[in-house]
Amino acid sequence: MLLGLVVGTSNVVAAAPSALGLVAQTFNVDVTGTIDITVSIPTGVTFSVADFTITLTAFRPVSTRSAVTDAIAGNLPRAVDSVDVPAALVSHPDPEQLRVSVPVESTTRGPLALQLAKPGIYPVLVELHQGAGVLADLQTFVHRVPTAQEGEELSMPVALAAATRTAVQLDERARVTLGDDAIREMTSLANLLEASAVPVAIRVPPSLLAELANHGADGAALADRLSRAMQRNDLLSAPVLPLDPSAAAAAGQQGLYTQWLRDGEDSLAKSAAVAAKRTITLVDGPLSEAGGVLLRDLGTRLLVLPASLYDGLPNSLGVFTDSTQLVQVQVSPRRAWQVRLANGITLQLGRENVEMRLDRFVAVYERTVGRLQRRLNYVDLRYPNGFAVGIPELAREAPDSRELTKPRANLHG
Repeated sequence: MLLGLVVGTSNVVAAAPSALGLVAQTFNVDVTGTIDITVSIPTGVTFSVADFTITLTAFRPVSTRSAVTDAIAGNLPRAVDSVDVPAALVSHPDPEQLRVSVPVESTTRGPLALQLAKPGIYPVLVELHQGAGVLADLQTFVHRVPTAQEGEELSMPVALAAATRTAVQLDERARVTLGDDAIREMTSLANLLEASAVPVAIRVPPSLLAELANHGADGAALADRLSRAMQRNDLLSAPVLPLDPSAAAAAGQQGLYTQWLRDGEDSLAKSAAVAAKRTITLVDGPLSEAGGVLLRDLGTRLLVLPASLYDGLPNSLGVFTDSTQLVQVQVSPRRAWQVRLANGITLQLGRENVEMRLDRFVAVYERTVGRLQRRLNYVDLRYPNGFAVGIPELAREAPDSRELTKPRANLHG
């Protein structure tokens, strides 16, 4: 039996493989589990169903945003294992689909199992072979879950922020008008808030929300949906009409921004029947130091902004910041920097020479901290000629833990 059209192979230059379609897949798999993948056969790919092979190749785990991006682009890390599944072990849920089941192992390397030695996110390449050629392939990812002995993975705090983008428009009498784009965006926002299982921080121009209630029966109904949904989430303060804090500060109009912000909060309280929060500000454009000072003076304690904007801010941590690794940056009242990473390590940077200390740490990481076979809870970079690391296991291993009040190891680059 043949699937598709028979194509002659003599004197034909090999073409790039077609793309398999992903129908279903196991993503989370434990160390004794099985990876089940169902793929669809692309149109035009032909092969004998009695004589083909499905090959699964796993590559080294990826743990950063850039590594995931590289893998998706085809720049895969080193392969760690592969398994060839013959046609006899492949099922056909549908005439145009193939399903394979591959066991996972961690310490041994069998011919029909895929070795995933440690927990992590593994890029996996699925290839359809016939003879020496690759007819079609698919790249995906598999998460090997840690065992109890390997320790739990750190949970990832998730927060969701949403803001409308439709510009506020005024008519010739300076009254706010609502267009179709604004109605569609407000409807999408209502759908999101009603469906989300995660609390959402919401920024909506107060003038648009106020006008929505006056926009006929449909507008009033949509305004009511938004009001009820906002009471379960965090409604953020905003000026009654859009006003950029950096521009206001540059023009010496801090007082105008403050008044418009208060007017916006009053408007939101009437429209949504909930008090808006000043402590969180969504930033989607350049923010000057004077603009940041204005927001701080008005109560902002948390800025939410894209990494591209953060990297460009004066005195930021720049490209060292990876949003897949960074959990929290704190600056104490004494202006001392502390960075907590997703792996649980806290970097103590102090008040002075922050960039130099980070550069020094990055330069010697691979031959110092990177070689430690211990779990760390902090790295203190405030030393002039090195840094100290906190190793909690040392306290448990000490004969008398009272003698080790601050377990750490000094490492010098």
